[in-house]
Amino acid sequence: MSQTSDDDKPHKVTLQEVADTLNKLTRTVTSLATKLDHTDTVMTAITQTIGGIETNEVKDKTEEPKRPPLFNIQNRSQNPLHRHNTRTEPKRAQNSLAKPKIIVPPFQGRYDPDAYCDWENRVDLLFEYYQCPEEDQVPLLTLEFTEYTSIWWSQLVRNRRLNGEAKITSWGELKEVMRE
Repeated sequence: MSQTSDDDKPHKVTLQEVADTLNKLTRTVTSLATKLDHTDTVMTAITQTIGGIETNEVKDKTEEPKRPPLFNIQNRSQNPLHRHNTRTEPKRAQNSLAKPKIIVPPFQGRYDPDAYCDWENRVDLLFEYYQCPEEDQVPLLTLEFTEYTSIWWSQLVRNRRLNGEAKITSWGELKEVMRE
């Protein structure tokens, strides 16, 4: 009899360990299920957002340009019956997204003055040709900084912020700082 009670004791410990492990696994699975539900919710929101963007792009591409009617009362300057009326409609502000994409050459920032001068001249020509607005110039350029120049730019921005200095907002200012 004493043998059976000794044999039962190790089984009871083993059963308790199994029960503890099972409880632990249940908590882990519950936690993972909660995280998965949250991820599904986020993914659904992202998918809906992307779907909305793609739908708008498809609509923009498939819509035919609207042609003005021959005798548009609102646009009397083009109406042959009202040629004497010289009043014109105000021009709409140009959409910067509708302009051609400016491809700025990347700049690594190596210690080669000739390479810098070539890069600077090319950027000047690009901005002049595309008539790039001044407020867009610095962000366009700094996106193309790579390697050393990217690190230098990050440090410069951080130091200027810490010292209470103004942001560099023009290509002229950026050229001055880069030439130092």
